[in-house]
Amino acid sequence: MVFLEIAELIVSALILLVFTTQIFLPLWKGENLFPIFRKKLNRLSDEVAEAKEEVKVATTKRRIKKLKKTVKEIESEDESDD
Repeated sequence: MVFLEIAELIVSALILLVFTTQIFLPLWKGENLFPIFRKKLNRLSDEVAEAKEEVKVATTKRRIKKLKKTVKEIESEDESDD
């Protein structure tokens, strides 16, 4: 009987722990439920954000190169006009 009472106490504590960490706290913070299953999704979202940032950097560098090339062309045209 003592074993069943201890097992019941442990199971109750585990259920309370899961409810608190996976349902109650995420609801309180306004996050998605069951965050334990979303860790991989969060990592992938971070990778997507990093990739988007790299794309922005690359396109900005390309625009800078084009602008510098345009400036050189304008300067060479100005020198030839003189």
